[in-house]
Amino acid sequence: MFIFIIADEIWGTKVGLLVALLVGVLELGWEYYRNRKIEKFVLIDLCLIISMGLVSLWLENDLFFKLKPAVISTILLIILGVAVMRPQMMIQTIGARYLKEQVFNPYQTWIMQKSMRNLWVVTLIYTITLFAVTIWGSTLWWGFTNGPGFMIIYGLYFLIEFYIKKSQQKRLVKDEWLPLVDTKGQHIGEAPRSAVHNRSFLLHPVVHLHVINNGQLYLQKRSLKKLIQPGKWDTSVGGHVNVTQSIEQALKQEAFEELGIQQFIAVPICTYQWRSKVEEELVFVFKTNYSGQITTNPDEIETGKFWSFVELESTIGKNLLTPNFEYEYNLIKEHLTNYLTH
Repeated sequence: MFIFIIADEIWGTKVGLLVALLVGVLELGWEYYRNRKIEKFVLIDLCLIISMGLVSLWLENDLFFKLKPAVISTILLIILGVAVMRPQMMIQTIGARYLKEQVFNPYQTWIMQKSMRNLWVVTLIYTITLFAVTIWGSTLWWGFTNGPGFMIIYGLYFLIEFYIKKSQQKRLVKDEWLPLVDTKGQHIGEAPRSAVHNRSFLLHPVVHLHVINNGQLYLQKRSLKKLIQPGKWDTSVGGHVNVTQSIEQALKQEAFEELGIQQFIAVPICTYQWRSKVEEELVFVFKTNYSGQITTNPDEIETGKFWSFVELESTIGKNLLTPNFEYEYNLIKEHLTNYLTH
């Protein structure tokens, strides 16, 4: 680009285009001499130089040659768009080519997807600017946009990204880390709680316990301080599994923290996936027959009570129960009715 600008200013557009074509051929030859292979990106770049340069010479107008950087930026925009839409495929390709088959867990993939989405927006703005300067701007403005302008825009972007990442790292030290799992419950990574509740839809395990006594099912009313479904009636016990816990350990901890229950026998019922507006969970469902004292935690629960089978059936669909509980209740209702009615 700079060779073209200099030659164009001294000898005119035709000479500038011919010099640019020659430099492109020499660049390809140098890369082959140095690495003993033809670099695909250099070859694509040369093909664009030749094709758009020849069109410009034929039409005696350097506009088509000047469009080359905008075309390359458009191609990059498309590649980034594919990476944003299908991050796993793109990251696996990069890992295999440049990072010695390094495997990225879902949280790392999500972080990279967010960065690529931001980069896509910056590239879109830059591409629009390139087209505008190429069509309506002078040669000097075109050269500035493609050279210093490119470095300024992307330099600022990466500085801002770096600052944001450093700030996030400080906050993540205090965050609770949760395990990430596949659909079978196998551990495949870890992520901070703030990330899994931030529409990342990273699959993570949670535990639910249905407390049954005298044919009735205990429900808790969620605290109004809760971010998700505040003030609605929900499963007896529910909570996340942290990275240091097994499913059983998490169940015992949540039962004690929420209801003060310590001595109980948990019987597994089923496992299912639940996707809300902010997260995706792999729910491990248990039941227990419990006749002891229940002491609710005011920080977690507003109140709680036992419900009969008839009460539950008449309340479903009236926006008093959480959608997750209604789905889960219908899923295991046949299993629970034996205990609710006997």
